[in-house]
Amino acid sequence: MLAGIWVLDPANSKELLDRLRPHSVSPDFEVIWCGEGWRKLISDCHNELAARFPDYCFAVIKQERGVLAFQARPRAGQGSPNEEDLAEIRKLLARRRQEAGR
Repeated sequence: MLAGIWVLDPANSKELLDRLRPHSVSPDFEVIWCGEGWRKLISDCHNELAARFPDYCFAVIKQERGVLAFQARPRAGQGSPNEEDLAEIRKLLARRRQEAGR
């Protein structure tokens, strides 16, 4: 816990962070700015994204105004993604949030 803010960090979510790290655009990715109650939703989103887009990347995963903000792109380092892939990611994340009630 950092300064009273709950985060998913190596002490409470090492396995999840290890799975996410290769997909982060940040070379120093270490924490997710969400409490532990978000772990399953984040894991489910990652699993589905990785199955559909094995080389997807994310810039941010955090809680923002009570909603999961999971900013992902279909392919790392391949220029601008096409609109169909971006729409699919938005739908996937929206569906997962709805299923989780978040």
